[in-house]
Amino acid sequence: MLAAHPEVCGSLVKETCYFLPIRYGGRIGPIQDYERQFQHCGRHAYLMESTPGYFYGGKEIAEAIKETLGSVRVVVVLREPVSRAFSFFRFQKAMLNLPEGMSFTEYVTACGSFELQDLRLQENNAYFGLEGGNYGKYLQDWVGIYGQELKIVFFEDLANAPQDSLGELLDWLGLDNCVDEELTRSSENVTVAVRWRQFQRFALTMNRHYESFFRRHPGVKWVLRRAYYSINGDKKIEEFPEETRRQLIEYYRASNRQARSVLSSQGYDNVPEWLSEV
Repeated sequence: MLAAHPEVCGSLVKETCYFLPIRYGGRIGPIQDYERQFQHCGRHAYLMESTPGYFYGGKEIAEAIKETLGSVRVVVVLREPVSRAFSFFRFQKAMLNLPEGMSFTEYVTACGSFELQDLRLQENNAYFGLEGGNYGKYLQDWVGIYGQELKIVFFEDLANAPQDSLGELLDWLGLDNCVDEELTRSSENVTVAVRWRQFQRFALTMNRHYESFFRRHPGVKWVLRRAYYSINGDKKIEEFPEETRRQLIEYYRASNRQARSVLSSQGYDNVPEWLSEV
């Protein structure tokens, strides 16, 4: 939605992952590699990319972004962590990174078997679904470095009142609220189960290869995506056992409490129910 604003230019690839090597103990490449992601941009007020994995790089990535780019605004979207874990599980399945028959309960057990130092290895990212909801562990580093240059958006607000959430965000950026209201009613990152994994593997390859084209022509991607899932989409619903849900609610309680404390210190008093009940 932000990238559709006339004063915002989105990167050629949505998740550039330019700073991501720092999360795994590596180094970023030449700045020219990053600049090429914005070679199509003109005199926009903001250049924008979206790599959620940066958040878990903590202080190291937060500092590197500021030192490399200078004046930066950061937007973090927080989702109720139990729902986020389930969504991450479904996404990793759709990306063919998990065994086809793995249940969500089995996935949670598998995630819990990893030590934190093992989850910091990139090859284990598919099992970061449980740890990824521990927002309290990572939030303070970003708040400490960016302060008022960081904006927290709650997924629930974005889903229930997208136009209001976008308007508030544009006000914070100092931009006119001139994004087409129809755009805020659509969802781009919807995870769908698939029937045939080989067909999905081919589709993922094509999407990666032509992503910059699809970013410039979102209508084309929308038509192709709809046609593809009419053929390879599977309407089966992954089971989410109530006992697993209760276990995860308890698991995230301490982290939610920590996140609520950090957010309160920054003036975020109107928080979703999952944060207000910690």
